[in-house]
Amino acid sequence: MTEFIAYLDQFGFWAWWIAAGALVLLEALAPGAIFLWLGIAAAAVGGLVFFMPDLDWKAQLAVFAVLSIASIVVSKRYLKSRWAKARRCLPIAS
Repeated sequence: MTEFIAYLDQFGFWAWWIAAGALVLLEALAPGAIFLWLGIAAAAVGGLVFFMPDLDWKAQLAVFAVLSIASIVVSKRYLKSRWAKARRCLPIAS
């Protein structure tokens, strides 16, 4: 187990950016507007680790979890309001 934790400590910002790219690619292959926001959260964590390279892997995962949940909740609310607005603009078929 300690080897696995040491392995996690080796990852730098590049691992988060690779994960972000993979998640965005997955969103392109399986659209559902979830993986996009996870990819954005991973890219943000990668940026954070770029500027704070001594950030512990536990803190990185915690920030990723918080950003993922927050981005999904905000996006769902935003898209729901946009969908409601778009439905009001559609002509009603009779």
